[in-house]
Amino acid sequence: MPDQQRYDALRPADQRLIAGHVQTFLYGTATATLVLFVVAQGSTYHVATSATNTFPEVGWALTLGIPVVLTIATGALAWWLPRRVRRLAGDRGP
Repeated sequence: MPDQQRYDALRPADQRLIAGHVQTFLYGTATATLVLFVVAQGSTYHVATSATNTFPEVGWALTLGIPVVLTIATGALAWWLPRRVRRLAGDRGP
């Protein structure tokens, strides 16, 4: 939590709301990471068991795309979460 004192000052219902946002983010990134590993493994298996020497197009797209999406999502959470805590605390700062 970027500002633990402000978070601690929130009502318990608002703390649960913030914890729910963080939990949803973590479940989403864990799922995306699992998909990334499954696609990479499946693409590697495809190359190993076929006459080709390149990943399938979907393998390349997901292997390169998921880390970009995860990076953007992490940046968005880092930007949004402190503002959400401030709003719930009643502050109207930047």
